Amino acid sequence: MDAVILKRLVGSAGRYGYYVRPAQPLGADKKFQSDEWVRRSYKYIKALKSILGVDLNSYLLKKLFMRPAFRTIKFGATKDGMVIFKMLSQPELRRKFESVIDFEQWAREPEFSRQFIPLRK
Repeated sequence: MDAVILKRLVGSAGRYGYYVRPAQPLGADKKFQSDEWVRRSYKYIKALKSILGVDLNSYLLKKLFMRPAFRTIKFGATKDGMVIFKMLSQPELRRKFESVIDFEQWAREPEFSRQFIPLRK
């Protein structure tokens, strides 16, 4: 074993605990590691899911990013905001995020301002 994950648990009365478990080595998937835009987009969407409280498994997210439909999104998109918009607009992710993101308003925004994500109230 050459990689581990340290998880922080919140227990009763706000007490914290930690546990260590085996992890998949980060370099196991060379395609995912070599594409900077894929790695950056993955981290961005993973942060969004945490901030917005979206129920999305990180393993599932990584598997979605390995699909050909997701890997070809970068081509034709000129800005990171547009890439994130196109990725989150895919049916698998849109279903997860549509309760917190206003996709209709986001689609109406000019491409240069798509880095600002309109949230539902």
